Parts: sequence; structure tokens; C-alpha cells
Amino acid sequence: LLEINSYPQRLDLNATNIKEALQNKVKLVISTDAHSTQDLNYMSLGVSQAKKALATPKDIVNTLNYKQLRKFIKD
Repeated sequence: LLEINSYPQRLDLNATNIKEALQNKVKLVISTDAHSTQDLNYMSLGVSQAKKALATPKDIVNTLNYKQLRKFIKD
């Protein structure tokens, strides 16, 4: 798994890196790198990067429901 870090001073992976990851069948997670509850608002920045790279929810592991996540971890 690779992390799309949504914190404004980081914003890595960028859209180019995300596209390359998707081409190589790498699954992604989007995080906020939150150090306070207000930082959770940065999630939309990571989602925007993923959308720019044409990632879909099936490419992002933290969009899975509990049952799907358990299967993913088991596999």
C-alpha cells in the first residue's frame, strides 16, 4: 500500500505518482496526517489528488467496508 498524504505541506503522492501506482496495480490509502481534529478536514485534498489521477474507490483501501477490508488483509 502507498499513502496519499493529504496534509497541505506534504500532499504526497501527487497525481503523477498516483497514476504510476495505479498502472502498477498498487493499492492506495488516503490519510490526513492529522495531528489535531481540525487536520481531519484535509482529507478532501487527498481525495482531490486521487480524483485528478483517475483513481476510483476500488483503488483506495480505506473506502472498503469492514468485511471487504478483512478479506483484503487476509488475502
